[in-house]
This record gives sequence, structure tokens and C-alpha cells, in this order.
Amino acid sequence: GTYEHRVFMEFAFAYGSTYKFAFATDKRVAEEAGLRDAKTMTGPTLWVLHCSEEEKGSKTCRQTKFRGPIILSDVLIFVKSLKLPSFVDLPVNQEPTQYETLGLHLIYVVTDNSNAHEARDMAGKLGRAFRGVAGVIYVNIDTVSESTLDTLTADTERLREVPTAAIQLNGQDELTFMHSFTEGPLVENLEGYISIHTEGKKKKHKKQSEEDEYDEVSEEEVQDDVVAEAVYRNRFAQLDFTYAPALT
Repeated sequence: GTYEHRVFMEFAFAYGSTYKFAFATDKRVAEEAGLRDAKTMTGPTLWVLHCSEEEKGSKTCRQTKFRGPIILSDVLIFVKSLKLPSFVDLPVNQEPTQYETLGLHLIYVVTDNSNAHEARDMAGKLGRAFRGVAGVIYVNIDTVSESTLDTLTADTERLREVPTAAIQLNGQDELTFMHSFTEGPLVENLEGYISIHTEGKKKKHKKQSEEDEYDEVSEEEVQDDVVAEAVYRNRFAQLDFTYAPALT
């Protein structure tokens, strides 16, 4: 198996009593199941189907695609984040939200009293669309103090052009405002912005892994699990699947 196979198996072992797991090596299985972006995927991909949340008798399940590199620590954070609410109100005490604790991106939906209902509806939709990727924070400028708004961005004038939405990538301070507040274009713009960051993270992870001096580590420090060791050493090797039948 590959490095991603190992991660998936460890993940399944840890959450076997909570989720049902399915594994395949033929992308046609994912395509026929109607999984998001299955036809365009070029590498290992992971989805979570929220079937237990659907009404009884429903023939489809909402799905969330894991967007980052398949690293065990990142996958575990992703699963934990699926249990969080779709959005939260901006904390008045400026305490970090659960989203920040897990290292998610933050999407701010900003409104005033006149657009409050529309903005709350949008916050819920964005929360469901970016589940496991970003946390959505609802901000009403008519009920939040000036000092609190100042902590969000230096451009408070732009913040008052409501209703609006902005994203703050994990590890960054600045907000990037979106040009639309219509669901379709807004989701598309946010996805594009996040995907650029995600691709950069994947390339950085691969480069760091390739430069890892693992082979120079003494035998005493090598992990005892010979399977894990073999998978780690050969994680970037091109495998020959000519005589390996696909799992369906």
C-alpha cells in the first residue's frame, strides 16, 4: 500500500466505532457514487458522507471532501471539525472560537440590523459548504463594539459595506473581502481562494518530505512497525499496479 493507504487505515482504526469506512483503488467507484470532483481527481482523495444526518428514506447524502494533503494529523483535525456548528456569532470577549483552536480558515459574514436575516441565512449556507475547511463567524456591526471591529481589520470602512463576506486564512492576519454576496459566486470565489492556499500547502509538504533525512536516522530511532517504515521510505515511489486488481 501507499502512505495514504496507511493513513486511511490508522484513521479507520481510531474511528471505527463512529463511522463506516469504504476504500477503493479504482476512481470509477467514486464517479459512480457521485462523489464531488471524482472525475477530475488526480491523486488520493477522501470524502465524508453525512448519511446519518439525512431524513429517513433519503437516497442521497450530503458530502464533504477533504481538501488538504492526506496526513494523519490533518485528517483527524478535519473529522473533529465536522462536529462543529455551521457558524457562530463573533465572541464579544474576543476569545478564540473552536474553529481557530483547530486551525481552520475563518470566513466572516458581516451585516447590520437591516440585513441580519439574509446574512444569518448566508452564514449557515457557507458553513455547510465549507464544513471541515473553514469556520464561519457572523458579525453584526450594529451590535458589536468599535474596539472589537478594530481587532478584525484596519479597514473598518470596508467592513461597513454590508452585507459582505471576507476570509482570513489560517496563520494570516489580514482579511480578504469577496466581491459578491450571492451564494453561487461567493462560494465559487471562496473555493478558488482556499484552493490556491491548499495547493501551496500540498507542494510544501511534498518538498519537505522529499528533503527529509529519514534514511540517515540511526536504527535505534526507526519505528518498530516494519510496515509503517516500508511505507514511509517508499511513499514517493512510483508503484507498478499492472498485476494488482482494483478493489471495488
